[in-house]
Amino acid sequence: MNDYSGKLDQAKGSAKTVAGEITNDNSLKVEGAVDKAKGKTKEALNDAQKKAEEIGDKAKNEINKAKRDFNNKEDNVNNK
Repeated sequence: MNDYSGKLDQAKGSAKTVAGEITNDNSLKVEGAVDKAKGKTKEALNDAQKKAEEIGDKAKNEINKAKRDFNNKEDNVNNK
């Protein structure tokens, strides 16, 4: 999912909503509302995915740091 997909859906939804209001077409208004909601959902999912990746990367870095620290302490004990 790209970063702009949600924005595009929201823009498409807004256009449909306006068109529905101009033409007094309730089904077009509803389609617009659905597209806007879909776009907002895509954005929220994209944000959540980015945050999860950041947290995963931080955890991976902390684990690697702990492994290095442990190995360094083990080497110090073995060298004494």
